[in-house]
Amino acid sequence: MKYFVEVSGRNYEVVVEEEPGGHFRATLEDRAHRVDYLETAPHEASLLIDGRSATFWFEEENGTCGVSDGRHAFAVRVQDERARLEEAILGRKFGARGVSDVRSVMPGIVTRVLVEEGTSIAAGTPLFIVEAMKMENEVRSPAAGVVQKIHVVAGQTVGTGEVLLDLTPAAT
Repeated sequence: MKYFVEVSGRNYEVVVEEEPGGHFRATLEDRAHRVDYLETAPHEASLLIDGRSATFWFEEENGTCGVSDGRHAFAVRVQDERARLEEAILGRKFGARGVSDVRSVMPGIVTRVLVEEGTSIAAGTPLFIVEAMKMENEVRSPAAGVVQKIHVVAGQTVGTGEVLLDLTPAAT
């Protein structure tokens, strides 16, 4: 899978592929690296990159992840291809103050509504299942917040960019 990574204002494309044995290959700027990853504690991970060990600490805030190796700290923002497509289709980033909407990134049929109005949710919470071309796609919350209004019901056909629900971002 391709990821678009911004580190302290500099942009990179990283392709991550799973290899046999649970290893990963990460290709950055045409150079492949073998990577092993182990979450050692909440907000902490040990990585083995091309045979060299490193420990990193992570703290997420407002869509940006602070990453530290104990000597250096970086502000990191990561998007996968789907998130980047969503941003391109919707033409904006989530997280502005006030009510924001969650929209469909593809046409399809809403097969399940997984939340209710008034529910507090975390970023990444599954909200809907939208079926397109016989494939089920999970629509997740882009941020923590409270579901204000659901605009669709199970069985409803939706188009690209159609509002699925209104979400008030969580207070910081």
